[in-house]
Amino acid sequence: MNETSERIPVDDLPEDVKMNQKLQNLLDQTELQLEEWKERRHIFIETRAFLKCKERLKKNGFVNIIGIHGDGKSSIAKELVLQSGRTPIIVEGPGQWGDIVQSSLEVIALVDDIFGKFPLDNDRKAQWLLKLSSMYSDADEKKIQIITTCDEHVFMSCDTYLSGFELFGRANNVHLSGSRSDFSLQRDERLQMMGKHISVANPSVCIYSEAGRPCPSACELRVSEESLERIADVDMCLGFPLCFKEFLTDPKYLASGELFFKHPIHMIEKMDPLNYCTLGCVLILKGLTKECLEKIDRPNKVSDRVTCIAKVCGIDSVSSRDIQNAAIRMSTTYLTYRNGYYRFSHDSIKEAVFLFFCSRTELVLEHCDFALIGSLSVQKANMVSCVEG
Repeated sequence: MNETSERIPVDDLPEDVKMNQKLQNLLDQTELQLEEWKERRHIFIETRAFLKCKERLKKNGFVNIIGIHGDGKSSIAKELVLQSGRTPIIVEGPGQWGDIVQSSLEVIALVDDIFGKFPLDNDRKAQWLLKLSSMYSDADEKKIQIITTCDEHVFMSCDTYLSGFELFGRANNVHLSGSRSDFSLQRDERLQMMGKHISVANPSVCIYSEAGRPCPSACELRVSEESLERIADVDMCLGFPLCFKEFLTDPKYLASGELFFKHPIHMIEKMDPLNYCTLGCVLILKGLTKECLEKIDRPNKVSDRVTCIAKVCGIDSVSSRDIQNAAIRMSTTYLTYRNGYYRFSHDSIKEAVFLFFCSRTELVLEHCDFALIGSLSVQKANMVSCVEG
């Protein structure tokens, strides 16, 4: 992998950029987000999908990466940005486009989840749809490269409108999954990912053979070659790299083999109720802060909610220390810790946890806000059909 996109030192920035504080803020925010990706990119695999996106970006100046949550859209997009050799800017909303166009920088712009994370985000859709025509002409005139990502279900909900925009012409779109895709993750790519995860990120995991080569008894984390081969064939709802990363963290998960990947979140529910309770707390409390954790051990609304969640998970009582320790254990896989609070590392995890808790109607109606219920309920049918399949 070639890392060629770097933030230009402030002293070397063109005068028009130095005078534009909004643009400088965008550059700062982009740098922070890409630093997080750089910490993880050592296990990135250049898949067929990545190479096709790279080809279309080079040829057309645009690429739209479309797929379900967990397909790796953002990872592919950020890697493309780093390899572009241009000044990267991650765009959060259509109102920031004008600041980019006015600069003299050679820019590559990334708009992640351009039309929102869920089909109900109609305001965000409308705002970007108004901007698309000018974006295409601006980018062509200023030689700006554009990468967008979009959820497959969101894309389908506005496909009729998008067909009239050159930016979303078929030649610019790469579908990572679904009926339109020729670039879903292949078996050999999964095996390559697993090998890299184990050799680079988790060298303490021992690989043995069921046919004869035993694993040292002192090795706590172990998985067989045959199990890895079977895992490579499992159809999944959640992102494969994310699930495999969690799979390697616990002997119980490793022992379950390919079963873990058929229903990864449900396996955590059965094998580790405390971890599942913690995921439920992150869902219903909309993240875990230090202040929130401190309230768990005292009578209040937060402790009442946590007690209710714990009972749903089959736990009689739970302390703030229990929840915090579980959150720390999952902070490199299903959760992430940033800016003082724990949250889901990916929307696919939030959806899968919601799918479990939404069957507990009283809990959801009493403790979840209606925006969360509405947004995630739109995804429920897709998740149910995938899980049942």
